Amino acid sequence: RPGQAPSELLARAIAALDSVLVQERPDRVTVQGDTTTALAAALAAFHRRIPVAHVEAGLRTYRPTAPFPEELNRRAIALAADLHFAPAPSARANLETERLHGELFVTGNSGIDALYHVVERLEDEDLGARIDAGLPMPLKGKLILATCHRRESFGAPFAGICAALAELATRGFEVVLPLHPNPA
Repeated sequence: RPGQAPSELLARAIAALDSVLVQERPDRVTVQGDTTTALAAALAAFHRRIPVAHVEAGLRTYRPTAPFPEELNRRAIALAADLHFAPAPSARANLETERLHGELFVTGNSGIDALYHVVERLEDEDLGARIDAGLPMPLKGKLILATCHRRESFGAPFAGICAALAELATRGFEVVLPLHPNPA
């Protein structure tokens, strides 16, 4: 909903997900990332005594408001989870120091893995040509893929990121910046 506070979303999502859990009765709930909806799913499952697996577990800044509210979400999800799938050894180390229950696995970064999968598929000339035809301009040369969807990037930080990307574009790089549907 436009202008909603994270607490409003969290409350509505927990209630909605709880009714799904009652109806579907899953053996496990798997959440990915650190969004408010991931926290809602983990809490709803935990309250129903349904085991929780967390993908992208162990990412930490140890600064409660950076990123906000994601840093708190990640830590709360970790308390509810019994399977922790960390993207890197450093994330696993964070989880080990927090003395959580359950099992820890280093699995890689699902977003980066998906990117590599797509790049590999683009080696198919027919698929590559179809994708190029749908782009506003062909992409050739050195590419930079950037995302800037977190709240702390809004405003001046986003302007700074765009200025840095524009500078890189003057040095021969092509920049792909997918836009998040958030109106900000």
